Amino acid sequence: MKKKQILSLILTLILVHVLCLPAFASSWSELTDVSEHWAAQTLEKGFADGLIQGFDDSTLRPDEPITGAQMITVLCRVINAPEVNTAAPSSVPGDAWFASYAASALSLGLISADIENLDAPMARQEAFSILARAFSLVPAAPNTTVLNSFADSGDIKDENRKALSSLVELGIAEGYGGILGAEKSITRAEFMTLLYRVVESYCKPTQAGLHTNAGMMLNGSGTLNSLKSENGIWFDCNASNVSLNNVKAERLSLLSRDLKELMLSGGSLKRLVLCGGDARISSKNGCTIETLQIDGALNAALSSCAANVEITGNSSNLSLAGEYESLVITGKGNTVTLAEGCSVKKLVVAGSENTLRSEGENTAASLELSGSDNNVSIIGEVTQNVSLNGNKIVASLNSSAPLESAAIDGNGSWLTLDCGDIGEISVSGSYNTVHKQNAGTAASLDISGSNCAIRIFEGSVLKSIGITGKENALTLDGSAESITVDGRSNTIDGAGQAQSVTVNSGLCNISVSVASLTDNSFKNDSDRVLALVSCRYEGNYTLEWAQEHDYDDYDKEVFVNAKGYNSDTDYLIWASLAMQRVNIFEGSVGEWKLIRSCIVGSGAPQSPTPVGVYKTTYKQAAGWTTSTYTCSPVVGFYQGTGYAFHSRLYYPRSNVLTDARIGFPVSHGCFRMYDEDIQYIYDTIPKDTTVVVY
Repeated sequence: MKKKQILSLILTLILVHVLCLPAFASSWSELTDVSEHWAAQTLEKGFADGLIQGFDDSTLRPDEPITGAQMITVLCRVINAPEVNTAAPSSVPGDAWFASYAASALSLGLISADIENLDAPMARQEAFSILARAFSLVPAAPNTTVLNSFADSGDIKDENRKALSSLVELGIAEGYGGILGAEKSITRAEFMTLLYRVVESYCKPTQAGLHTNAGMMLNGSGTLNSLKSENGIWFDCNASNVSLNNVKAERLSLLSRDLKELMLSGGSLKRLVLCGGDARISSKNGCTIETLQIDGALNAALSSCAANVEITGNSSNLSLAGEYESLVITGKGNTVTLAEGCSVKKLVVAGSENTLRSEGENTAASLELSGSDNNVSIIGEVTQNVSLNGNKIVASLNSSAPLESAAIDGNGSWLTLDCGDIGEISVSGSYNTVHKQNAGTAASLDISGSNCAIRIFEGSVLKSIGITGKENALTLDGSAESITVDGRSNTIDGAGQAQSVTVNSGLCNISVSVASLTDNSFKNDSDRVLALVSCRYEGNYTLEWAQEHDYDDYDKEVFVNAKGYNSDTDYLIWASLAMQRVNIFEGSVGEWKLIRSCIVGSGAPQSPTPVGVYKTTYKQAAGWTTSTYTCSPVVGFYQGTGYAFHSRLYYPRSNVLTDARIGFPVSHGCFRMYDEDIQYIYDTIPKDTTVVVY
């Protein structure tokens, strides 16, 4: 059967309804707007194949936009998408002409449930993504740097970057004038060009030839014998039983979500893509597969089926046996079981809500975990490194082999290392937990994160531990040669012991047994804070700047204690000109504790508040009233002058503000304060309390 007849048999009228208004059948020569068009050759092919027709004014209108509804209708028909009983996206009316196609597209993952305006022109980036998903063209880790050459790469949404990268790498999507036109609409001509770049011929498996340079869509189940393809071969969604005998192809994709059986015999496939089903997969006579990609929900047991396995779809349940170079999981909700003796050199889990577990002893070189909410449990030997770089990941490694390194980042993850010797352990991020179990040594433990919990079990020996993060808890039930703490508010306890501990920052609690303890915390913190604190205002004269900038509470305490300020009362006030804050402390010399911090407005540049050490003098509940303003209450702090703490300025004898400015130098030299803050000073701070203006 001729190619044109085959196309007509399968695709006649596919686009007549969705791409055209009511039209009569014009001949190509009668069309008036295509002869000089950049896509004339493709359009003529589409016209001859019955994919498009002319309008009744003898035009083809190739530059008119195509809508999302039209696109998904075409694609669902081209891939023979099954009808479904589920609802379309909520934005699609039930009586819309494309409602059934929208439901099918949703079930296949071509569109999302929250998609809007399907019956409107579609942006190129959205169209590219749908096309890539329809033909399963997106691998686990495409080269996204190919997008950098386009000036509008910043317009590409994160969820579309992988798809666009894949199409650019394959030569299917191209830019113009240095851009991809990601936000522009896609035209009829552009859509036809993309479609033909992916698939040029359509037939049944029995009608396929022995060699093709073009993409081929095969309709239904069947057998391919000795076919060689330098492009892609697709079995549509209607193919549930497929046999491949001595087939050689760059890409072969089975789009069916109901695959029952796949028989492989001889041949070689650079990439085999399976999209779902409860499949029995068998291979004989050495069929070689470089990469097996699971792009849907597949339930299957696989044994040495490919050098590399990628799981880009959702909700698969797979068992892997044999040897693999890599296993990469980027989808969601997949469960993968490694059978006894399975060997995978590189394990990567980058999706979400996935489970990877060992059924027995396995071997691997590295384990890389990112994404979120993944659960990984490996038993066997991992010899190089383990890394967690995502959020809320639970990972357990039970390995008898020495491990080069273990690293955890991100937030809220848990890593259990039930293994012997480790080269390096590093903990960054926040709220992460690491347990080093079993006997063995570790060259170093570096804790740069915050609010992390690390436990070193009995029998483990660490040569050096460095803690640069803050508010971490280290439980040492094993032993360490040296521990250096440079971060503040860290806790080290446990039943173990350390030869030497050096503490270089404050608020740390060391209760583990230590042969030699060196505490440099006060001196180091004092030197640091004294170099940090300034009396020069460097803000932008807005309240917002003051709200966003301030010294740490701990640093404030270090400052006043390092300076040795004394007070005749149990209180001390430090008015910070740099940060426009009044900081109130309680205690005594060397032991001041911060109890309150208030935003203020100090003296403006033309009437600055004088730097110095003073004492509170008088209090006036009624405050000051002039012909232009009232402020109350007032607490003086500079003997023989009018410098004082007081409220912002109100209209005389009223509660209506005449000058609400605060948070930057604005006053005549006093400190303007919010009402509740000045009232606190008036009620709490006694006379003769030291006031430091700096």
